[in-house]
Amino acid sequence: MQKRINSISLSREEIERYSKQILIKNIGGPGQKIIKSSNILVIGAGGLGSPVITHLSSAGIGQIGLIDNDTVELSNLQRQYIHGTSRVGKYKTDSAKYFINELNPNIIVNLFTMDVMDNAIDNIIPKYDVIIDCTDNFKTRYRIADSCELHSKPYIMGVVRGYEGQLTTIVPNNISYNNPKIRDIYDELSIQDINKSCADEGVLSITTGLVGTLMASEAIKLILDIDKRDSLYEFLEEVSLVIDNSVESSSKEKVSLMTLHSAKGLEFNHVFLPGWEEGIFPNQRSIEEQGNRGLEEERRLAYVGITRARESLSIIYANSRKQYNQTMYQTIPSRFLTELPKNNCEVITQERDYNNMNYGNNNYKKNFYKNEQFSIGDNVSHSEFGKGVVLGVSGERLQIRFNEKNEIIKVFSDFIKKQ
Repeated sequence: MQKRINSISLSREEIERYSKQILIKNIGGPGQKIIKSSNILVIGAGGLGSPVITHLSSAGIGQIGLIDNDTVELSNLQRQYIHGTSRVGKYKTDSAKYFINELNPNIIVNLFTMDVMDNAIDNIIPKYDVIIDCTDNFKTRYRIADSCELHSKPYIMGVVRGYEGQLTTIVPNNISYNNPKIRDIYDELSIQDINKSCADEGVLSITTGLVGTLMASEAIKLILDIDKRDSLYEFLEEVSLVIDNSVESSSKEKVSLMTLHSAKGLEFNHVFLPGWEEGIFPNQRSIEEQGNRGLEEERRLAYVGITRARESLSIIYANSRKQYNQTMYQTIPSRFLTELPKNNCEVITQERDYNNMNYGNNNYKKNFYKNEQFSIGDNVSHSEFGKGVVLGVSGERLQIRFNEKNEIIKVFSDFIKKQ
């Protein structure tokens, strides 16, 4: 998969189209490129095929293959919503392609108007990453599953009847799935119901919609290799550091505002990174809740942000900040600034020497800035706010009521002295 991703880029139209999907934590640019580089074969463009085709197309799967030899009938429209009244009598493959082109013209659609039992299917299945079986009887399901096993292709099958439905995912040669064969799962059922389908027992459109949606979700999960790593987040973290990602250039100038997570996989000529202050970046909660692991995660995010810039990078921190638009506290520049190569940095303004700040050791349970301990009730003083009393202690942050202002202010202990 990675070899194909290296040659994949996202156009500005695609970034806008998939923007809400790209913003999802753990997907970002790299995940969208993986989706775009993928190809999925959908067998059956009917009740189950309709939601599967809809969601795969809207997600941005690069190529979708469709196999079906039926024509659209009026009775199909109750549950096969990708077809329309005007397309009754047309091949379902042609109707489905029309629907996909209207929904997402970026998708490449390959049509195979043929019987599933045709031997030619064995030449089609090897060309796709994932096979989704949306047929309605076990005779065809066995045929497709056997071919998928022969060619070591992931197989997703859905079954619906009346108000009930289920789906099965089989990934050949994958020990972690401990996969049986399709006949091991449906042996007795297949003997009893081999020739039954929704034409015999009926089906609720809501049922096909729900099961088909889950089938599409399973396909996306397989495409992104979620189960091969501890989490999709760790996978995309790895991918974002090894893939040469680029976005198609445009003559139109604009400013893009995004989080570091959503910026993965993207590059810009000029990048601005504000908020590089202790407690903000690295985030104090990450350090307090996860310790060194949280700090390293913040450091990886810093790396991602820095490497988004092609030409120039501006890192910004504030000397002081207001809290709740009222109280003000002095900030400490991010420790990550001290880790940047000095020869490649130009400091525009600097009122304090952050290189000499005491960031302490990596034991997050200790105070990062001072060994001096503070307790509730201590009388303290601040160079600007004057004398006060400690009301709360949270790591290196103190909550103090200052006498002169009669305000409760949160400040770092580095700026406080005991009386």
